[in-house]
Amino acid sequence: HLQEDALHKAEQESKHVEPSKRGGRSRTPAQEQKKQPTQEKKLRRQKPEIICWKRERRWIPAVELPEELFGTPDLTVLQNTSPLTEDEFKEGCWQLRQATGQVVVRWNEDGVTRENEITLGEENYLLFKLSGQDQNQGRHVKSPSTGSYLVMVPDSWKRNETLSGTPPVAPEPVSFSGHQVHFFALDKDNDGKIAFRTVENEIITIESKAPRFK
Repeated sequence: HLQEDALHKAEQESKHVEPSKRGGRSRTPAQEQKKQPTQEKKLRRQKPEIICWKRERRWIPAVELPEELFGTPDLTVLQNTSPLTEDEFKEGCWQLRQATGQVVVRWNEDGVTRENEITLGEENYLLFKLSGQDQNQGRHVKSPSTGSYLVMVPDSWKRNETLSGTPPVAPEPVSFSGHQVHFFALDKDNDGKIAFRTVENEIITIESKAPRFK
């Protein structure tokens, strides 16, 4: 009996194979597939955005960083290669110095330098959709749909009232010189548009897809 028991035990041990030596699909790709959405979601969260808010009768455009970047090593925010400074009162917001150019957010992650680039004002304006109870803050958008909007344009641009109607309020100043903001309320039931006339007498309309020049 002892010999039979020993033989049976040996057979059982020979059938037991370590998980790493078993055949079939590796578990690692499945684990990576589970991790990837989380990593992608994290990267999506780590995308700076351009916002604006009203303080002391002026509109301040700024780069808003996601919380994941707060306090990261070697964090710098540049506009046209010049460093920006963080706002005194709004954590994670770095005031812009102009309405055009390249914004670069750079930080160190696990010993690797990462960066995110935002191109501003390619058509010489910045469009924001307003929100908040007092409509005193906005988030940069590429094109309008319906709702309340603020457009940051050069001082020389004038509202085209023929296409846009009378303004709901008068233009207001921006935190840097050379630009001002105009306000528009767009409703799907009317034909109101966001339109300006430049000093060269060009008509610029900002529509739902892309600006058109005449």
